[in-house]
Amino acid sequence: MIGLLRYGILDVQPDRLLQSADVDWDKMMDFAAAQGLLAWVWDGICKLPKENQPPRIKSINWGLSAQEIWDEYHVHEQVLREIIDICLQNNIKLLLFKGIALSKFYPKPESRPSGDIDFFLFNDYEKGNFLFAKKNVSKTNKRTGFDYKGVHIENHRIFLNAYTELQVNALSYLEESLNDVFKTAEGYYVMSPITCIVYQVMHLIAHVIDVTNPASMRLIVDVGMTLIYYRDEVNANDLKEVLIRLKIVDFFTLVVGCAEVILRKDFSYYKFEQVSADDIQVMFKLLMSLDDCFVPVPERPFGYRVHYYISNFKSYYSVLKYIPSMRNRFLKKAVEVIF
Repeated sequence: MIGLLRYGILDVQPDRLLQSADVDWDKMMDFAAAQGLLAWVWDGICKLPKENQPPRIKSINWGLSAQEIWDEYHVHEQVLREIIDICLQNNIKLLLFKGIALSKFYPKPESRPSGDIDFFLFNDYEKGNFLFAKKNVSKTNKRTGFDYKGVHIENHRIFLNAYTELQVNALSYLEESLNDVFKTAEGYYVMSPITCIVYQVMHLIAHVIDVTNPASMRLIVDVGMTLIYYRDEVNANDLKEVLIRLKIVDFFTLVVGCAEVILRKDFSYYKFEQVSADDIQVMFKLLMSLDDCFVPVPERPFGYRVHYYISNFKSYYSVLKYIPSMRNRFLKKAVEVIF
């Protein structure tokens, strides 16, 4: 599947082609969907010779699922354009990040599932809620979520929940970086390249330790594509300095190693520390540890929850040595999830 993913995103042909009858297409489709990779893998499949593609009925099902992702993306683009126009009319600066913002780093943006639309309105958080938050509104310390024209929107008050010293320091850095944002031709703002990378790493850390909303391979792919997109704009030494300051340089290097395996790109200039091949494999194992990523661990029976953590304890331990300051947070979440 990784070969097809790579073929779909970067047009790099797989090393070898399997006969269609030798592939469990249903299992591959379920896994690709659970990992947020479905449309990219389908893009790769469409480039295969006919004899290597799935049987007709399976191709139809996969193609329809990919079409849903593409259609949703275009709806999100239209809604985002309307929101940006309203913000411009009201002198509100909109910083777009996550989902649809990251899709711009891909050759075919619409194949990246956008999920919802996330933005930050600087000093106009409450004004944004007044203008847009009318339906299915939910509030947390971090953001206000709501539906707008059928699309789920998240208006962020802050970028990260800060439960640990690492997260507090990262949030402080992200807020400092608001003085260094870039305005696009479309009128919205985006993070600087280094800030964008740092945010993605912190976002991935949050999902790795919290199985209430588990991490997926798509988050690794996002980091890799961001590094490719900004290759000529990011000074490796400047990035390393920020990562060391935030104490996430080891974990970043682990993520880069994983992205290198998936995308088969040379990221040696971003490998700031030593990472073993075994630990990269463990990271993949952790990302693929849920038999169904659509059902978070907390929603499983008690026995499953206990079994999950026991069977994956070594994997978590191997990954957490790259972010030791998050161990206590992980243990706290594990206890909450189990009991």
